[in-house]
Amino acid sequence: YSTGDEHAQGNWGYLDQVDALQWIQENIVNFGGDPSLVTIFGESAGSFSVSALVNSFSFGQENLFYQAISQSGVLFMAFLFSSNIKWVAKVSTFYSTFAGCKTTTSAVMVHCMQQKTEEEILNITQEMKFLFLPAVVDGIFFPRSPKELLEEKQFNRIPYIMGITNQEFGWFLPNNALHEFIMSSPTNSINFKVFLPTLQKIPKVLTLMITEEYLGVTNDPVRKKSLFLDVLGDLTFWIPTVILARLHRGEFYVYEFQHRAVKADHGDDIFSVFGSPFLKGNTSLFAIKAS
Repeated sequence: YSTGDEHAQGNWGYLDQVDALQWIQENIVNFGGDPSLVTIFGESAGSFSVSALVNSFSFGQENLFYQAISQSGVLFMAFLFSSNIKWVAKVSTFYSTFAGCKTTTSAVMVHCMQQKTEEEILNITQEMKFLFLPAVVDGIFFPRSPKELLEEKQFNRIPYIMGITNQEFGWFLPNNALHEFIMSSPTNSINFKVFLPTLQKIPKVLTLMITEEYLGVTNDPVRKKSLFLDVLGDLTFWIPTVILARLHRGEFYVYEFQHRAVKADHGDDIFSVFGSPFLKGNTSLFAIKAS
């Protein structure tokens, strides 16, 4: 959420995370922890947050944590960061209007939004069906774009694990629009940009090469749908992960999470990290301990 000016510069969620990490440094000893062994870990949007914290030097993050793990989400995922502050401000204004706030000035709009309860914000977001508002260059958390910071090598040299599942878009399989899109499109003319607007800037000739590389091997509708999901997963998750891994100056490890019987969807790795009992209600203490 950003108005593009001093009233809401953006990235407040990240600033909250920085505050939380500072609190941990000051208090972890009281809980038997070691402030020099703090590891930050996240999955999906949380994974992007980890990546953002690793690559932001604005708050001396190198002293707030010493290891990092990103599961399915890193910098360079275009829809999670925007350099177009005017567009973000416009979307934020629309969001505020939907919330019933006056938008005569940024100050009035932000003050109104700050009076909303957590429940109201959650309900507004669910009604609008917005997954998220992107991070922006705010001059504080991100003094420059992540791409510029990485090119300047302004990031932490800490041990970093990052990875993906082997079918990040498996959740998209039941989508009727996807089925109709695949069934009605000849293999050599499938327009990926319908599902990945971030490809709009890619030249048509390269889009055709991507199509041929992934889908030119089959005319089987079921197989074609599976391969199409591979395209979405690679472009959205895998390629950004590889780029970041190559730029990271510290020790790093890259993995792909798989499941023997079927492919692993986005978020399936959470079950293995925490154990399924933590994701279920009314679970016995024995099951939780066993997990």
